[in-house]
Amino acid sequence: MHELLQNVPRDVIEAYVQDRINNFAFVFAQELVPNISQQQLDIAFSRAVYFISAQEASGGQTQVELRFSHDCRYLGCLNPDCSLCKNNPNKTCAPDEIFDEAYVENRVLKAKCEADISVELVNKQTGEVFAMPGVEVQLSVIDGDEYNSGAADPTATIVELRTSDEV
Repeated sequence: MHELLQNVPRDVIEAYVQDRINNFAFVFAQELVPNISQQQLDIAFSRAVYFISAQEASGGQTQVELRFSHDCRYLGCLNPDCSLCKNNPNKTCAPDEIFDEAYVENRVLKAKCEADISVELVNKQTGEVFAMPGVEVQLSVIDGDEYNSGAADPTATIVELRTSDEV
C-alpha cells in the first residue's frame, strides 16, 4: 500500500486523513455529548488541530495552567496617590486579589467585590485562553483549619462548591 501512495501529493493525503479524523471526531463527540452542534465540533476540532500543531512546533508538551479571574464590579485607578480612590469605600480589586479573605460555609465563592469568579485554561507560553465547549470544571474547597487539625479522614473536609446561593 505504501508504494501506491508515493505518487499522491502530501497535501492530498493530509486533507484525506484530516477529513476522516473529523468524521470520526463528530461521531465520537455525538456519543459523549449527544446534543453537540456541528459548529461546536468544528470549533473544538480546529482548536485541537491548532493545539497539536503548537505542541509539535514547541517540541512536545504545551504547558497549561488554570487561571482564576473576575470582572471587578468597582471602578477605580488603583493609584495609591489618588485621593478619590483612596477615600472610596468600594475599592477596585487589585489584579492579584481574586478571592476574598474568608468565606461563609455553603455560600458561593465570589471575588472581594462580589463579582463571579471564572476559571480559564491558559497556555503558559503564549497566554492564549483555550476554549473548551461543553467542558465543565468541578472545584472543591478544603477547610484549611479542619484539614490541618489532623482529622482522621482529611477528605471529609472537602466541600462541594455551589453554583448559586439558592438552596
